[in-house]
Amino acid sequence: MNFSPSNIIALCVLTLCFFAGGALQFVGLLSLTQSNYVALLLIAAYLVLKPIRIRLDRSEIVLIVLTIYLISGIFLNGSRPENVAVYIYYVFCPFLAVRFAKQALASNASISRVFFPTLFTFLLVQLLVTIFQSSFAEELSNASAVSVIPIDIVSGTFYLASDGSLSAFCILACISTLWTDLSTTKKIIIFSLALSVIGIANSKAFQTLAPILAAWALIEAKLLRGRNSLFKGFILVLGATLIAVVSYEAVFNKLGEFGAYLYDIYDFRYGDNRAQRLAPLGEIFYSPISWAGKGALTYYNPITKEWLYNAGFSLIYMFYFDYGTIGLFLVLTYFLTLTLECAGLSLRSMTLFFIFFVFCAFSPAITDLAFIIAYTFTCTLVKRGRLSIDSVRSPKSLYLTQVSTLLPAAK
Repeated sequence: MNFSPSNIIALCVLTLCFFAGGALQFVGLLSLTQSNYVALLLIAAYLVLKPIRIRLDRSEIVLIVLTIYLISGIFLNGSRPENVAVYIYYVFCPFLAVRFAKQALASNASISRVFFPTLFTFLLVQLLVTIFQSSFAEELSNASAVSVIPIDIVSGTFYLASDGSLSAFCILACISTLWTDLSTTKKIIIFSLALSVIGIANSKAFQTLAPILAAWALIEAKLLRGRNSLFKGFILVLGATLIAVVSYEAVFNKLGEFGAYLYDIYDFRYGDNRAQRLAPLGEIFYSPISWAGKGALTYYNPITKEWLYNAGFSLIYMFYFDYGTIGLFLVLTYFLTLTLECAGLSLRSMTLFFIFFVFCAFSPAITDLAFIIAYTFTCTLVKRGRLSIDSVRSPKSLYLTQVSTLLPAAK
């Protein structure tokens, strides 16, 4: 490795986000927000040391439109300027984190040599740490300098209470490995480690979806690639359609029951100090549509620690209640554009966006630097619908390879 100042800074960013952040927060040296501030300053320093790219990507243009809309909330929904400033910080997180991930990936031509050993070692460390955390959750919760309940203590080496981020990283590692040309043995090792960590962590959403997403990734890799892929895809769609036709009545009954459940938990959302997790969804469905929202930091104010009603963090809840349907549409459009920009238009990119959507439903997501870096990295590797570890190089080396293959033909 070339230990240039920029590479050392990049290593510090990754260490803080993926290894040391949780420990520093546990002992009280940094809060979660302070950890992000330090990471963002390091990322800014890294980008300054690299050639500055003036051209904006499509996703960044969407992010600028979102930022303008957030600022206009001062006039549209009565947002206070200091609360809007917090949202400006929110959008700076993905802007800098995505640029960092893209630049770091483009600058590193040795991914093929370190991909498996690095991922294997990282997941093994997460497994050992999560086993320890789950075994001594009560003790660790009491010893933590930052208030964290025992159920949220299992976060591996990620930030405290980041079990969702850890689980999302593991499912990204799991399905992207299934899409590589690694040997079957290596795939099984990564697959087993990733699913084991998800099983120990307390993210119920990913515990439920992980086996389904892994099975889909395997089907996509084995059945929907190569010869006769179009015919195989047609058979798969036909089979899914037949199942839907046969079971539509049961599905509609379940949807009706779920709708009634949402109404009940919405109706009694103020019944205690902590609303049920889906209570805001009940309000979204059973209240008039909110186009511009109720103002920045209405759902949760990190400054005063006040909730609209305490139903847990969610990017969807935050943007809908604070900035309405328009704000929610813009932030989801940004992440969809980022996914398509990095991964191209394919079943794989849509699978990755689905993972993001699940994650953002139960997490702030937009300020989760570890997830954003890992997500951008994974999407970039899936570019053009293939993920070949042997062929992963920086854009410059890819260009040189293409030129070298064309030169003999020119002769």
